[in-house]
Amino acid sequence: MKILILGADGKLGRMLVNDAISAGYSVATMTRQPFEDATVENIVGAPEKIDELKKAVNGVDMIISALGAKDPETLLKMAKNIASVAKEHNIPLIWSGGSGTLIDNQGKTLATDPNVVWDSPMYKMLKPAVFGAKLVLEYLPTVAGLKYVYVSPPIDLMLDRTKTTYKWEISDKALYNAQGQSICGYQTLAQAEIDLIKEFNQYENHRITLVETETL
Repeated sequence: MKILILGADGKLGRMLVNDAISAGYSVATMTRQPFEDATVENIVGAPEKIDELKKAVNGVDMIISALGAKDPETLLKMAKNIASVAKEHNIPLIWSGGSGTLIDNQGKTLATDPNVVWDSPMYKMLKPAVFGAKLVLEYLPTVAGLKYVYVSPPIDLMLDRTKTTYKWEISDKALYNAQGQSICGYQTLAQAEIDLIKEFNQYENHRITLVETETL
């Protein structure tokens, strides 16, 4: 089975590549600059250009997107291209999205919290990711015939947190573990998305979210 990983040169993307290879999948990547990994097939291109995407999906059985962008509109443009190509070629799509629209245990979402000052130093860097992911989440269900799963990480996604056990559910609400945390590490998220390949049909055309279940 051949997996195309978009955004493979990012933090999560590199972990996805490693976990996919470890799981025995054939891996292709599409990056703007050459991807220096001899174990994968690399296509140099940009997801904003639909003709380049069409070349990248040759022989592909699944697409996983870990893409980010500097602004929400660019991320949505990439999502529209990817969804179009995935639909045209009948390729299932796993979209690694954001947690800014998850409903927390206080009944709030980051994207709609009136107390968040988006131009403040704390939130300014998060703004493109939060609202770009929101646009993609709203767009994918409108594409008739597209097979997709949208994956939201927990509210707290930690770069250096150790890979651990997890649970996932179809939900617009954040999941919490026994310690009351909505949390996992990038490594756990990457492993979950690779595990999802085999479980795709069960969650097709839904949003899922996850949380680590083992205390560190």
